Amino acid sequence: MASEKESRYPLYLGLIPDLLFVALIVILQLVFHGHPATRKVFEPPLLLPVLHILFLCLTSFVVACVSAYSYVQSGPSGSTLLLGCGILTLSTGAFFTGWLIGPGGQSFLIQGSNG
Repeated sequence: MASEKESRYPLYLGLIPDLLFVALIVILQLVFHGHPATRKVFEPPLLLPVLHILFLCLTSFVVACVSAYSYVQSGPSGSTLLLGCGILTLSTGAFFTGWLIGPGGQSFLIQGSNG
């Protein structure tokens, strides 16, 4: 283990940006608590469904296709098959939850994606 290069920076130095980010969130919450602008949503109605399908559905479908190609080329492999089936399930769920934003708002979209 003598060939490993010692780091000049302590390990806790990486926590500084995280702590600054949390401090900024707390400060902004305290400053703007109850402000009328914090209650408004400025987003087009189709922005979240389109981006949800673009980034979750299509990328998951590409990973499922690569997994299927790998399964066919390398022979039967349980891990490749399970990866492809799982990511295809995520892709299908992402497609449908992207368009199910109704009166419940965005929380249903997040619950549908995570559940």
